Amino acid sequence: KNYFGILERGETDIKGMMVIKRNTPPFLKREFERVTKILKKVNSEHLDEIKGELAEKITKIIQKIDNREYSLDKLAFHTQLTKPISEYTKTTPQHVQAAKELKQRGEPIQPGQIISYVKTKGGVKPLKFVDPKHVNWGKYLEFAETAFDQLLDAFGLSFEKIKREAKGIKGLDEFLD
Repeated sequence: KNYFGILERGETDIKGMMVIKRNTPPFLKREFERVTKILKKVNSEHLDEIKGELAEKITKIIQKIDNREYSLDKLAFHTQLTKPISEYTKTTPQHVQAAKELKQRGEPIQPGQIISYVKTKGGVKPLKFVDPKHVNWGKYLEFAETAFDQLLDAFGLSFEKIKREAKGIKGLDEFLD
């Protein structure tokens, strides 16, 4: 039950999409809001213009990720610890991994606490201990693709194709045309 709609009075109706979930990084939420402003202008007369604006906006997001322009606090996931760390026995979710590191460094950790962490090349790190050189920017590009692909598909656009164009890479489908 994932959908995005624009009501007649100009409001958006979004259900089930990853980008509206509570633990989505702030940069993705903000960029999604900017894209929805573009979509509010949709009507059949201006569809090609809107598609161009969408592709341009997505290109800028890709470039900002590639150029590492988002600050660490905008990249951070914020997830609530629902039980004591010791009770996570079968699996260790990423926010729990970050909480364990915080605890090892002397931070008090309690159930109900929001754990802020960033995806790194080695897994995850608590926000306050992340070295910007170790951010896994590729993961954030994947999150952006997941967040925007459903929307783009409705307009006959593809995040992957926009990404290739932004990086100057031709796809096999373009060689065959």
